Amino acid sequence: MGLLTFLRDLFGRKDHLKDMLLAVDDEISWIRKKGSGKRVRLYDGEKRSSTAELFYYVFKLDEELRGLGDDTPIELIIGTTKVNGAVVAISPNEITIAVEKDLGEKIQSATLVSQAVFILVGLRKHLSGMSGNHRLANQVLDGKIGRQNTNAHGILPSVERNHFQDEAVERIGKQSVSYVWGPPGTGKT
Repeated sequence: MGLLTFLRDLFGRKDHLKDMLLAVDDEISWIRKKGSGKRVRLYDGEKRSSTAELFYYVFKLDEELRGLGDDTPIELIIGTTKVNGAVVAISPNEITIAVEKDLGEKIQSATLVSQAVFILVGLRKHLSGMSGNHRLANQVLDGKIGRQNTNAHGILPSVERNHFQDEAVERIGKQSVSYVWGPPGTGKT
């Protein structure tokens, strides 16, 4: 018995969901404090349109942006002014962003800052919304996947399967959690 197993048994069952939330909170805090993400110089900005709440600007890019997608939250810095916004569209030499403040008709240059924290905030929101029985997830995370003797063939629809699919179905029936991996088009479904 390893030390980790001994400690788990000594202190009882772990609440993995709670631990995950704490870990995500720590990561969010670190990123907000230390910063990470992209800083990109934008130039020749021009206001293209606006709604009651948002102002849309198109900027030229020095380089093709990778890793930013539509709706990516950003901060736009012009001199000492900082304004929150989001990416609307990206092409190889232009970016369209929506910001929460009217910055005028033309903007000579600006800095776009994207923080990776928005992904973690989304993950935290998803994890916080999880409710119900986490027994199976805790078994997987504890490395205690149980064995069972279920005839998986009997509960699946009757379809023609190849040898590999039959083998997978046979194995699936012998444990509480199974992973079926294969390239697209190989009959996993």
